[in-house]
Formats: sequence, structure tokens, C-alpha cells
Amino acid sequence: MCETLPSSHFNNSMLEKYFQTTTHRVFTAPLPTTAPSRLHGTVTIFTTFFLVLLIAVSTSSSAMDNVVEFTKDGSAYAISRKDWEGKAILGEGGAATVYRVVARKVESGEEQEVAVKLSLRADRDAKVKEEGELLASLPANPSVPPVYANTTIGERAALVLPLFGESVAETILARPNKRHPVDGAITFAASLFRAVAHSGRHGVVHRDLKPWNLLTAADGSKAAVLVDFGTGTRDSQDQDQDYVAGSPGFGAPESVLSAKKIDGRADIFSAALCTGAILLGRPLLPAADFQPVESYRRRLLADLADLLGPIGDDDVGEMTDATLAQADKPRGGPSPTRSLASQLGSCGLGDARRTFFVDLLGEALAYRPSRRPEAFAIFRRLVGEMTATERSCLPALTEEEKEEARRVCDGEQGAAAAFGSLYQA
Repeated sequence: MCETLPSSHFNNSMLEKYFQTTTHRVFTAPLPTTAPSRLHGTVTIFTTFFLVLLIAVSTSSSAMDNVVEFTKDGSAYAISRKDWEGKAILGEGGAATVYRVVARKVESGEEQEVAVKLSLRADRDAKVKEEGELLASLPANPSVPPVYANTTIGERAALVLPLFGESVAETILARPNKRHPVDGAITFAASLFRAVAHSGRHGVVHRDLKPWNLLTAADGSKAAVLVDFGTGTRDSQDQDQDYVAGSPGFGAPESVLSAKKIDGRADIFSAALCTGAILLGRPLLPAADFQPVESYRRRLLADLADLLGPIGDDDVGEMTDATLAQADKPRGGPSPTRSLASQLGSCGLGDARRTFFVDLLGEALAYRPSRRPEAFAIFRRLVGEMTATERSCLPALTEEEKEEARRVCDGEQGAAAAFGSLYQA
């Protein structure tokens, strides 16, 4: 059996010394007088063998110093063991911890900060890996992050992702004037509905939309990126009816009330709740503990009724696939328009923009998924409401989005008029 020694046993000086000694022994051996070509061949073989060994050991040692290697924009990058030891925690969740880490371009050593999402323990590895696969299945779009690597570090599953700025939730809390929406609120909302439209177009449901999962761009612009697809799923998959996905105060009713299947329309409802929170600086719905589940579900129905008005039998049936159609329905509340107008009236919006958001959110927060507008149509309306300065913060439409814009806007001219520079870029 051949034992492989650690690379530390093979430093360059030792190899060089061994190589020189071996070569010297070959050349000082008695020379055969009849076969000089055989000696020359032996020396050549030994020389070639040790040169190859030297290169292989050097390369292997370098690779072993790297925790992970990945490709970004066609260039090879690596995170060294030393840089990994210097990582900083960005956030922690139930399945993983996210770190800020320095990666270096292999060719030049140029530094590039990235985010690494590392599974907390073995029983969370599959979840992290599935999230990476779900994200990788989405075509490139500025509203969702690409995955540089879906790999392992040590024995834990890990994703290497771009590094973005702070969460929109942090931006909201830090706003200087608490009576006014955060600067760029409409741009954040447009980024969010753009992400929902993109993921929904490809059959992916996020299921945990909230301001903490919407990150600002690293360049400081008001564009934002939707992250943390850890609870995401395919809209064709059955949902565990004993499991409540999402976060209190931001879940769509059908994702909480035991619907067997949900689709991207659940994300539309949650995105509308997030938009309300961005405008108000607080959630539209009060937070409540998920446990016990049945109590939370009934509390949610009551809170929705207070915000959006009475819930009818048909509404409950569509929200729950008839599983809770016989549940006690809460009291009716004010109409959605009146309730939203009352809440948004205190957040410092001008009359015209407040009316715009009341109408938009009133439609997106329809109880029945079938009555909610498409996410891309909402994105289009938000872009149309923006000033030229606000619109300039958004990245240009992708080719896939341009095709969608032509469908929604009845052709090339309509798309160009609705999206302006975003379409023409």
C-alpha cells in the first residue's frame, strides 16, 4: 500500500535537495561503455519524473490552502484558509449563518468580498443545497442573486453568493424622519415585485418575503435584491399542511391557512405587505407567534379582516382549498381602501402618491389569489409612477423582461412608453 504524506512534508528545498542528490548519484555511477544512450534515457526519465512531481506537489499544496474555489464573470477566484479564518458574521438564521469573506482572483490576487452561507449543522445541509439549486435554476436577473458555488466547506453545505448592502429593514429603522417613508421606498417596492415576477415566471415561490430579506445594492443605489430562498419551493410541490412557512405579519393567507398548493400569487400578497411596511416603517399586520398553529391561523384571519374587510365563504375556500371553509370567520372590518388610506395617510406621502399606493396595495392584497394582479403588471405600474431620478436607480430590463413587457403592454411601442429608459437600454 502506498502512503501519501501531507504536503507539508514536501517543501521545495527538500525536493530540490533530493533531486540534486539523486541526479548526482546517477551521473557518478560507473558508466557503461556499450550503451551510453541507455544512461541518457535513464537520466531523462528521472529528470522528467521529478519535475512533474515538483509541479504536482506545488499545485496540490496551493489547492489545499484554499477553502473553496469558484468562477465569477469568467475569472477564477479562491477563498484561502487564511481569509476564511478572517470571516465576519453578516446574519444568522435557523438553517445557516451568512459570512462576509474575502476571495481573491487566482490570476492577479485582486480582492473581492463575497457572502458565504454556511449550514449550521448536518440536518440543515440538504436545505442549503436545495436553496442553491433553486437559485441556480433561475435565469440571470438583477433582482435575485447568482450562485457562484454550491459546495461544501469542511463538512457543511455552503453557498458562495455576491455581497450586497444592508437590508431594507435596517434602512427603514435608520430613516431620519420617522413621519416619512424611507428615501427610495418606491424603488425598493419595484425591485421586490420585479423579483417576485421573475421567480414566479419560472415556477419558484419564495414563501418568506419580508424587508429583512430585501438587500440594498452594494453600490449604495436604491435598487434592491431579494435573498434567502431557504424556504422557497416549486409551485408544483405540495405544501406540508402542518408547517407554516414565512414570517409572522408577512405571510399570504393561503400559505398560512393550510392550502395544499401555493404559487407565485402568494408572494404577490406578501410583497404588498412588505411594501406597506416600507412606506409606514412598521408592518401592516401585527406580528404573532406561530405556535400553536391553529391559534395563529385564526388570529391571522381576524387581523386580515381588520385590515381588508369581511372575509366571505368563497374567499376562505380559495385561500385554503376548502380545508378551513367551515372555520369560524372573524368579524368584518372596514373596506380595504378605507383602512389602507387611513394607515398610509400618516406616513407623509403626497396625496397623489398615497392614492396610487392605496389602489395598488388594495388590489394586491385581495383575499383570493385569482383576483390579484400579476407581479410584472404591478412592477410596470410602479415604474410608471416613478420620477426619472427614481427610475434611473433600477437596472435595465433583461431580454426576457422586454419580451414580457411587450406582452403586457401590447407591443413594442407600449413597452417603450411604459418602461422608458429601462426598456430602451
